[in-house]
Amino acid sequence: MKKTLYISDEAIRMLDEYQKGLKKRGIKISDSEVTSKAIIQFVLSESQYGEQKINDVIENLLLKQFNRLASMIASVGVDVDMILADTLDQRSADYPDVPPKQVMSDLRSSAMELFKSKKSFRVSVFED
Repeated sequence: MKKTLYISDEAIRMLDEYQKGLKKRGIKISDSEVTSKAIIQFVLSESQYGEQKINDVIENLLLKQFNRLASMIASVGVDVDMILADTLDQRSADYPDVPPKQVMSDLRSSAMELFKSKKSFRVSVFED
């Protein structure tokens, strides 16, 4: 099956210059081979361009997700800091003899037990 390829005058001029350059170097090549190689190079360059575009899109999406995650972590950190400060103030008022480091240690061990047992993910644990 014979296929017809329509190319612009500029493309024909460029292919002729390429072929003349090869002939000057002593390389004999037919018009169809020059055209075939040019098509292959074009397709490869377009493929690389497409891959680069896909990589750019993926990189932008990952960067957006990273920024959202960083923002969420910062927000959670602020919330945890506020809760912890309030809890320490409350405990210090209730138990003035206990140092804050001891209160933190006790709270941390209780939290670790809840977290490890996955009970902290159940709402009923926090209800009285």
